[in-house]
This record gives sequence, structure tokens and C-alpha cells, in this order.
Amino acid sequence: MRKQLLSIVSISLTVLLMYLVISSVGLDELITAVRNANPLFILLAFLWAQLLNLPGVFKLQGLLRAQGYRVPFFYLFRVYHIGVFFNHFLPSNVGGDFVRAYEIGKTTHDPATSLAAVFVERLTGFIVLVIFAVIALVTRIALVENPLLTLAVLGVTFGLIMIVWLAVDKRLIVWFERVLPKPLHKYLAKFGKFQTSLYRYQNQPRALLRALWWSLLFNAGAIVYSWLTALAFHQPISLLDLATIIPLTMVVAIVPLSFNGIGLQEWAFVLLFPLIGVPASVGLSAMLTIRLITLSTALLGGVFYLHKQFRREAAIA
Repeated sequence: MRKQLLSIVSISLTVLLMYLVISSVGLDELITAVRNANPLFILLAFLWAQLLNLPGVFKLQGLLRAQGYRVPFFYLFRVYHIGVFFNHFLPSNVGGDFVRAYEIGKTTHDPATSLAAVFVERLTGFIVLVIFAVIALVTRIALVENPLLTLAVLGVTFGLIMIVWLAVDKRLIVWFERVLPKPLHKYLAKFGKFQTSLYRYQNQPRALLRALWWSLLFNAGAIVYSWLTALAFHQPISLLDLATIIPLTMVVAIVPLSFNGIGLQEWAFVLLFPLIGVPASVGLSAMLTIRLITLSTALLGGVFYLHKQFRREAAIA
């Protein structure tokens, strides 16, 4: 009942945010911007979007290899897209990560290590994104004057620190053993295995550096993706100018208020695009187009999920 209530609240907030964003821009301006869109740049954005998941696949493959598992690239390609699919249709932005960990765990027969690899893959991406966002705030001091943006960056940064602390602090298990009833201790044992797998990365600095490198490429690629999409509605647009605002929009989307960040990221686009001399209607048109393109890419994961026989194709050395 509680989960259903939270889902209803999340969806209601999403609808409300979208209504407020579209109202602030004006439906007529939005329709005009969409009608004048350049299909060539939309096509380029679509093609570029197909490449954006590749850094995550390579990163995950490297992290698993560091733990001794050589998982085929095309298997991970399918699993990664399945995760993207579930991220789009589950209330949170991380539901697909648990699906990835589950699928990889069935292949490696090591659920704890698989979860640790997926966790580090996601964590390194968040770290690089927060660094980008902080640089954006420092580069454009005017952005700091907006309390909501500053609060979003600070909140996500604090959340990131808390997640790392909860994941690595072994004292938590000792504390939970004292306060939780014994039937729940079996879950603590599983969490302990996850922590053990996570600690192994302390001896794998190269794997972590490569993961950060792939995260850097992904976040840079996301900026180019937004740039190509925005060019479909307004020219010229400076890539460097977009590089100072796109990380902030991505951070805002992480805030767990709306369904999959819908409404929040649109609000950020509408708020920030005028700061670089681009109409708010272009920002909203670009973000809605990104939603549609990303959704079409995510549906590929749905196709993979329907063909579950792909699990049999994995060969672990």
C-alpha cells in the first residue's frame, strides 16, 4: 500500500511539473519550435544516442574482469540495455541497476560480486557528473544565485557521500546485528558479501581509473547529445555554453521527486537555456525530443528482455 501511495504521489508530481513547465513556456511557442525543427539534427542526435550506452558497457565489462570474470561484450550490451529499459519504466532511476545485477549474477553465479560491479559502475558515473556540475556552478557564478539549483547539487553530493558510507562502513553490519531480529540476519550476511566484493576494488586502481575514464566519456557524450538535439530547434548554439548547464540538468533529474526525473529535467532546461541566450521553448523542445529518442533506445532493452534465452549465450572463462 505504501509503495502504491508513493508511486501515485510521484506520478502526480510529474504531471504537475510538466503542466507548470509547459504553461511557463507557452503551448503555442512550443508547437512553433517543434514545427520548425531541423530533421537532420534530430537524426544525428538519434544516431549519437545509440553510442551513449557503449561507455557503460565497456566500464561494466572492465569492472567484472577486475574481479576475475570475463563476460562477453554483447551479453553485457544486452543486459545493459535491459537495465536502461527498466530505468525508464520503474519509479526510480536505479531500478534497472538491480535488474542488471540480477541478470549478471545468474551468469557469474556470484550475485555479490555482480552487484558490486554494477554499484561501482553507477557510482563512478555519479562522481564524474557531480564534478561536472560543480565546475558548471563555479564557471557560471550566476547559477549559484538560484537556490533550487544549488540545493540540488548539494543534495545529490550529500546523497552520494551517504551512499558510499552506507556501502563501505562495516560497522553498520555490527550495529544492525544488534537491533534487527535474527530472521533478518541472513540479509546482513548477503550485504556482508557485497561489501567484501566492493573492498576488492581497493586493490584494483587501474580498473577504477578506467571506470572513471569511461564515465568522463559518457558525460561528455551526453553534452554533445543535448547539443545536437538543441541545434534542431535553434542555431547557432555554443557547445561550450551547453557544457556549463547540461550537467546541472542531469543532476536535477536525479532528485527523487518525480517519475524518472520527468518534469524536473524539463524545468532545468527551461530555466537554464535562456542564460546562454537560447529561448526557453527551444530548451523544452530539446528535452522532450531527448525523452523520445532515449525512450526508443530503451525499448531495445525491452526486446532483449523478451528474449530471455540470451542468458544461455554467456560464456564465462
